[in-house]
Amino acid sequence: MFLKTLKNLASLPVVRLIAAILMLYLVFRQVDLIELGHKLTLVKPASLGFAVLASVIMAWLAGWRWAMILVPRKLTLTDHWLFFRATMLGLFYNLFMPSSVGGDILKWTALEPLKLAKKSVILTMLIDRVLGVLGLITLGYGGLVAAHFGNLLAVPELMWQVMTAAFGVVVAFLVLISTDWKWRQLPLLNKFGWVAEMESHIERHRPQFWAAFILSLIIQLIGVIIMFVLGKAVGFKLSLLQFLIIEPALGVAVGLPLNFAGFGATEVGFVYFFGLLGEASTTVLALTSLMAAIRFIVGGLGWLVGLMGSSAKSN
Repeated sequence: MFLKTLKNLASLPVVRLIAAILMLYLVFRQVDLIELGHKLTLVKPASLGFAVLASVIMAWLAGWRWAMILVPRKLTLTDHWLFFRATMLGLFYNLFMPSSVGGDILKWTALEPLKLAKKSVILTMLIDRVLGVLGLITLGYGGLVAAHFGNLLAVPELMWQVMTAAFGVVVAFLVLISTDWKWRQLPLLNKFGWVAEMESHIERHRPQFWAAFILSLIIQLIGVIIMFVLGKAVGFKLSLLQFLIIEPALGVAVGLPLNFAGFGATEVGFVYFFGLLGEASTTVLALTSLMAAIRFIVGGLGWLVGLMGSSAKSN
């Protein structure tokens, strides 16, 4: 009963907002704000420009991935534009939603010109989100393996255990899209109708799901490179491989329910995990500040893209 009450409280926007403000206060009060500001002034415009451009490319690829599993035909330029617009609008809505993925609730409305079944749109939107997480886990696990066998980094045992279990989920998904095995036959899963619907959709479009999974790896790799470039801009000493290894943990921090519009637990998580690798809190918060700026810039571009679509529709 207590856990259920706690879960209900954590889902309230006002509680998330208060929790996010409190965590931001606690984490920023421990750093020298003047030094933080100085680190931000050293960032070159080229680094910011690269991050914005790469983020827009990520949005286009993410829209393409969603289109692959929703529209089982050769995509037209109009299809690419509509899915890109939907993804960019989602990034804009995320700026004002309690959850960092709250924009997913509204972005599907941009696909109305395609006259797709709403149920299919929502189902594939959820699958698309899962594909993104699986791509993140796969990259992170690959980084752990490379670091371990190449003697590049000492990997904590707990991280090995957690990431191995997570990668097991990736393997299960790959089995699902490659064989005739029915996960809905399992006692715990046969009670959920959406599991059967998801499996049926995957069975009909297996090649598209393999392509979408590979695209997820590319998207997540671009995200890691963006973070690496911004990190180097504020003085990080870590290698790209170290960023790759820690990215799954950072992804979990961004998705925590104590975030509001992506702020709060994100900063705390980044300070903790990067601190394990020796980065100072001031440097880490300079990185999260840059990432927040990029999020607002790209979200603003999403608003402009949305306006362009609305203008074309009205004409």
